[in-house]
Amino acid sequence: MPALKEQKDGSWMRPAYKPADYSVPASVLAKLRDWPYSVVDELEKHDGVYSSYTKISEVEHDGKPYYRMVERSKGFLLDVEITTALKPDLRPLPPEDAWVYGRTRDKLAPGYVPIEASPPPGVTDPYPSPASK
Repeated sequence: MPALKEQKDGSWMRPAYKPADYSVPASVLAKLRDWPYSVVDELEKHDGVYSSYTKISEVEHDGKPYYRMVERSKGFLLDVEITTALKPDLRPLPPEDAWVYGRTRDKLAPGYVPIEASPPPGVTDPYPSPASK
């Protein structure tokens, strides 16, 4: 997720939406799939491969449990199978979902956090401008 940009007046603004900014890079998926330790073991470590991720919920796919995680510096969303086996199933979420999650988190920032441009096509901003209400 692109970092919020501080404006000259001290306020913050979310950069315009670009799908690549909210997509899970192929190199990240490859690294996580090839990691030699299980997800369960790694999540217990403070410096493990998932140390830059935050678990935001638990979901289910095909009857199996997953953690929905956000990568804190980039903001992409990833469902990671909860397993002690190596090579967990990884399911990147669409960049539009990551953008909506970021905008929802913007509500927690002090003051309104505007965006530089309109939301992605077909996506409603969960945190519309007070002026547009």
